[in-house]
Amino acid sequence: MKWSVPDNVVGVWCGGANDQPDGHWTYAFTEEGAFAAENERYSYYGYVVTEGDVMTFYMEGADPYQSTWAVGYEDALSVDLLYLDGYSYYPGSCDS
Repeated sequence: MKWSVPDNVVGVWCGGANDQPDGHWTYAFTEEGAFAAENERYSYYGYVVTEGDVMTFYMEGADPYQSTWAVGYEDALSVDLLYLDGYSYYPGSCDS
């Protein structure tokens, strides 16, 4: 299986649902297809396969899960945002 992350997704992103008790998620994606995700309570890591507008996340000891994704320019913020399952993610870590 060939791990793959689109070039415009490589990097670190902060966001997700605003009403989560454990805070926003930080996602980090590498060119090699690795990812790490963490919030105040949980952390996950593994690899991603991207096919069209779907990313499949693979983690050791867990079933793969799929998310829809897109990257779009947000005029009001003057940046590209990553969208995973409809939730927006801003460039950079949630810790910064």
